[in-house]
Amino acid sequence: MPSSSSSCQHLSPVTNKWEPCVGPDRCDYKKQGLDVPHAYSQAEREAIDAERAGVAGNEMGGVSATDSDNSLSFSDGADPTITGTEELEFGNNLRNSYGVTQNDYKRDRVYDFVPNVPGMVVKVDTLDDGTRTMMVVSENHGFYADRALNLETGSVQFLRLRGNEPEVQIVDYPNTPEAMNAIEHSQIVRDSHFVQTRQNEIEEVIEDDFTTNSDYGVRDLDISTKRDDSALEVSGYKSGKSFEVRFNKDGSISTQGSVPEKIQQAIDSGEYDNLAKESASLSRKRTILSRRAIKSMRTKIPNYDSEEYADLSPEEKQKELNREIKRLKGIDADYKKFTRSSVVKPLKAAFGSDDNGSQVKIGRDRGGFWVQKTDTSSGSPVVSTCRISDPRKSDNIVSQRNDKYGNMSDSDLSEVRKIPKEYIEELYRSHEEEFDEKKIRAMYKSF
Repeated sequence: MPSSSSSCQHLSPVTNKWEPCVGPDRCDYKKQGLDVPHAYSQAEREAIDAERAGVAGNEMGGVSATDSDNSLSFSDGADPTITGTEELEFGNNLRNSYGVTQNDYKRDRVYDFVPNVPGMVVKVDTLDDGTRTMMVVSENHGFYADRALNLETGSVQFLRLRGNEPEVQIVDYPNTPEAMNAIEHSQIVRDSHFVQTRQNEIEEVIEDDFTTNSDYGVRDLDISTKRDDSALEVSGYKSGKSFEVRFNKDGSISTQGSVPEKIQQAIDSGEYDNLAKESASLSRKRTILSRRAIKSMRTKIPNYDSEEYADLSPEEKQKELNREIKRLKGIDADYKKFTRSSVVKPLKAAFGSDDNGSQVKIGRDRGGFWVQKTDTSSGSPVVSTCRISDPRKSDNIVSQRNDKYGNMSDSDLSEVRKIPKEYIEELYRSHEEEFDEKKIRAMYKSF
């Protein structure tokens, strides 16, 4: 490095242009905690510009990566006396250093909280002052953002606790390791909240029905989703009498004990069938989200660019990252295996195991996933197949594959159709999110 800092320039996060600087050690931006690029020659500046343009381009993956100029500015109506300039520089430095991934927020499910991803832009719909466009500038280590910069007014605002923001939509976010961790976990928290909200609504309907159509009061009933063998269970105890109504995980309903007459009549007439099926669906979604949450916690990756790893050399950081990538690949493979077994397991139970002369496997081609059954009970193997389509894209989930093997019988197709669509959807979702090693490596700037 040159001994003199007279030729030093830094890339301003405010103007996104190269400007004279006194040197990295005394740089004003570094004093603010901003890691801006520095260069001592035109060749170095061009190399940094080229590298940043590549990182901010398509190689970052995601929904859509923007070009190298990701700076934001206050609207013309912002109050010039409000001091949010340092926060704006902080966010713009992250956006320009790491590149930005655009989120299709108009089609994405809304959140009821703001994830803690510094530099991320969100639209927050409030009950009192309309929609605010804000950039997250939290510097805490929590999961929920506590501060954001209002780009319309220029002010830094404190955010309300989770669940109190009526509607939050993610517009874009910088491609940092922290963002990768937080976005995935935020989606799980968001989806879990929607599942629980709907479950609470079902429980309220059931509680109202059971107390209205019997002599049991609210205190006499126990409504729970905690049982391992059912999706939802209603138990009643009063004056020596008791009953149980189970909404089973296959969508059926079973009863035990002295079920109140009007409730039993409603069950027999099918009035609770839809609630039973939806409870079963919600139970499966909770199982999937629980597994996704475990995976998300295990795939949290360190930010080797942070001060925490400042003592490591670039070579040591590279070795650490190599180990992390190997670990992440294993976790990704394990989760894909889980989603495949969720589909195969019920089929093996229906068609029989290898001991019974039957084998079941699933595969994938350009048309999606398929199921293959091999029956060897008669001596010579008899192979039949069918197609299982993505439930998000097709209502006709199970169909004949019409390949070189034989088509499945109607009875076998009937068994395949019993596979919960939630498991098939998660099978597709997990396999469309391929492990992107290149994207992860591109996140790091210090080695």
